Amino acid sequence: MPNTVRFLVSRADVNVLLAELSDHHPEGLYAPLLEALLAAAARLDTSAARLDTGRAQTTDLMLADRYVVPFHEWLERAAFRESTAGNPAKAQVFARVRDSRQ
Repeated sequence: MPNTVRFLVSRADVNVLLAELSDHHPEGLYAPLLEALLAAAARLDTSAARLDTGRAQTTDLMLADRYVVPFHEWLERAAFRESTAGNPAKAQVFARVRDSRQ
């Protein structure tokens, strides 16, 4: 896919992002992000079924370049919200995904 940016995610990351997406709908980003998250989840589920190594599998979350800035902003808000709410583990998920840009 031309002009695509990739972020590295695990199945646990995808689950947290999907839950956040259902609670906080980022306008203009919802549909493309939902599609990317579901595609990543499908790849992870297929990979996990084939390779049960006991380690967390990862895959690329692929977003069109035009969605990268809104995605970063959404991740920043989510990380801040979770950090101030006393959920540092969830805040770290958002920060890790944000920083995994490839």
